[in-house]
Amino acid sequence: MQQSHLESKAETNVYKGLPNSNIIAFEYNSILPVNLSGNEEVSGWLLNSSTNSNTITNGSLFAPLSNKDGLKLVLVGLGNPTPLYQSLESINGEENRIGIYVNKQTKQIGYILNGVNKGYKWSFSTPFNDIGFILMNGFTGFASNSPKIGSEVTMELITDHSKLQYQYPSGTTDICGNTI
Repeated sequence: MQQSHLESKAETNVYKGLPNSNIIAFEYNSILPVNLSGNEEVSGWLLNSSTNSNTITNGSLFAPLSNKDGLKLVLVGLGNPTPLYQSLESINGEENRIGIYVNKQTKQIGYILNGVNKGYKWSFSTPFNDIGFILMNGFTGFASNSPKIGSEVTMELITDHSKLQYQYPSGTTDICGNTI
């Protein structure tokens, strides 16, 4: 039986300057197949970051991973040069929504996972003045006759204030400066 490996990637090539508001928010929506078997594995990478002289200085990486052991979410708070925060959470269901909020004044990043506010989880020391995004999917270990072939795999970035679903701290805006 032939096994397949496939990867897709979407990213912004230009970092966007952030509004003057103290807190900005955006969301990711992830859909991955569950109940995989054998060596089947699907994962995604949702990266947001800020730069200083073309060097990533801070941000967050959220990596949903589905395999025969279930669905997990790996979280890494980025810092320069090492991660500032790491966590592994079990998540349920094919669809998961992650809200990210960045407080530029207190220099903290928090997140909301499937409606549960986890609060601020890590801090950064350099200014968070711009933002860029990378969304990737990877698939491996699927036999040509796997019943999961054709399953939906989605990584969606939501930045429009009218489409954000979660409650954020008072005064939060989207990345364009629109009040949520």
